[in-house]
Amino acid sequence: FVRAQAPQAAVNAVIDRDGLAQALAGDNSSLRLIAFCTAVIVKPAQLAALNLTPYNIHPGPAEYPGVLPEYFACADGAAFYGATAHEIWPAIDAGPIVGQERFAIRPLMGVVDIALPAFQSSLRLFAQIVRHCARTEAPMPRLKQCRWTRPALTNKDARARFGDPMVLPQFVAARRAA
Repeated sequence: FVRAQAPQAAVNAVIDRDGLAQALAGDNSSLRLIAFCTAVIVKPAQLAALNLTPYNIHPGPAEYPGVLPEYFACADGAAFYGATAHEIWPAIDAGPIVGQERFAIRPLMGVVDIALPAFQSSLRLFAQIVRHCARTEAPMPRLKQCRWTRPALTNKDARARFGDPMVLPQFVAARRAA
């Protein structure tokens, strides 16, 4: 898809921290970092070396930044879920939001039920970002009406709320049965 939008672009898929470090080694003057559904954290020094605005696209709306947003949304009985695209800043899920898709969570929908539509929303946001970046080096317009509603949820928050991560599948089953 990226090559179809920008045939001249060199695409480097990265899946871990070492790959990211290698991709960012050297001249970054025309490099655009687009993170998609990844847990790889971009270090502040790596961000500072970029000339073009980097973006992150992932499942989870602005109300649930950070880890396991689908679990927190289901546990809270959220009415909506979706995906977010934002500028990458040094703090996790803190950069200005440039795209968001939302959908209603119907009764009895659990984590597994919202995962696929959230991923599909993420794919559509990815396509928007790629199309924009293929046309221009300018940053995407920020959505002024859409802001993160809290600091990013952490693994510590998840352990405090849900206990051992190995029991999360039980939480999914319990939510669906409720």
